[in-house]
Amino acid sequence: MNNRDIVYYEDTFQYQIDTNKLRVCSVFYDHNGNIADFDSHVHSYYEIRYSLEGTYTLSIGDHYYDVPPNSLVFISPLRVHSITQNKAPRLLQVQATQNFLSAAALPGNYGALEPAFSGGYLPVTEQLQKLLQQLIAHSPASTLDHYDITLQDYSQDQILSIYGDLYKVIGTMLKEGYLRFNNDPVFKNAASQFSNFQKLVMYILTHPGQEMSLKEAATFTGMSYYYFSKTFHHLMGMPYTDYVNKARVNCAKNMLVQKDMSIKEICSELNIGSTSYFNQLFKKYTGISPSQYRDDRTSQN
Repeated sequence: MNNRDIVYYEDTFQYQIDTNKLRVCSVFYDHNGNIADFDSHVHSYYEIRYSLEGTYTLSIGDHYYDVPPNSLVFISPLRVHSITQNKAPRLLQVQATQNFLSAAALPGNYGALEPAFSGGYLPVTEQLQKLLQQLIAHSPASTLDHYDITLQDYSQDQILSIYGDLYKVIGTMLKEGYLRFNNDPVFKNAASQFSNFQKLVMYILTHPGQEMSLKEAATFTGMSYYYFSKTFHHLMGMPYTDYVNKARVNCAKNMLVQKDMSIKEICSELNIGSTSYFNQLFKKYTGISPSQYRDDRTSQN
């Protein structure tokens, strides 16, 4: 296995990579403010973002956070999130696959890492700050073509140093109660499941007006109908149909504020049969009607 097999990174939401073949993604320190905004997306990677200076707006699910300097964000696989208003000139970004944990010689029954805290970001403790600075010291300086920099460009000594630093960061976060293992049996094959569901969720997010039945979604991921239905609910926290409808409502929320479209036109764009059903769906997931949502957001601006 060469370095190219072990490490890879791309800036297209990371959903075109066969993550079953990877060990760890990029460890990248940007000190020129080159990392761009990202619209709502998911990936099968763990993502750690450590902002040393500046701020940015983070959305995770339905929540928005203005992330201050010296803060650490941990995003689990398949969590819908976006990065906007990025004004963080110095930022460390780590993206690591579930297989990265396997390389640490953990017992075979380990689960998936997940945040053990509520909210979107954490203040960085003195111990974590020290470890993150070590990780930065072993990362390459930013360039304008920084997305082409991966660990395949590192020496073997650099790779070992980065691996060791990253394991120390994860271990310290576990010890300090920032992270925990989800040892549910559904996560035993988490790496392949994350990869399969990542492609499906990205399709849902980018094609909100194209209906895909539960049966078609199961075929899309190469799973049986029963196993897909059970696993999707387990991983995503809600049944497939609810997830699709919620994604359509979230898309409608953006359209109501950002586009000069009528309710009827939005229904047509999202392939929702009637305005009454759209109103019913919208109120189910937001608690208010589409018209009230538009009025409220318009008055705030």
